[in-house]
Amino acid sequence: MKFSIIIPTIGRKTLRTVLDSIYANEDFEKIQPEILVVFDGEQNLKLPKNQALKVFETEKKVFAGGARNLGMEKSKGDILIFIGDDQIPQKDWLKKIKTFHQKFPEKEKALLGKVSW
Repeated sequence: MKFSIIIPTIGRKTLRTVLDSIYANEDFEKIQPEILVVFDGEQNLKLPKNQALKVFETEKKVFAGGARNLGMEKSKGDILIFIGDDQIPQKDWLKKIKTFHQKFPEKEKALLGKVSW
């Protein structure tokens, strides 16, 4: 299973914290997901370098849905994970996603996570 994490963004400063949380995830090195950050329009943040990180820009304003679609087109994963640029995942987040998809490998199965505001 190859995982792709797709993050649409308008360049919120919280994006760095989200990325740091993903990199610090317990199983990040084991799972080795690709991370696709898609700026809705022009990139306006300098992001920390990481081998897993790929950064894209939409040609025009397409909002979060359009940015997600571009991320899907560019991804190489079998499992697509969508997260917002202001949603900080828990330390066992990737492990829970992997466990779910091992238990339910069918293509029509999806996992919806809890978001606490």
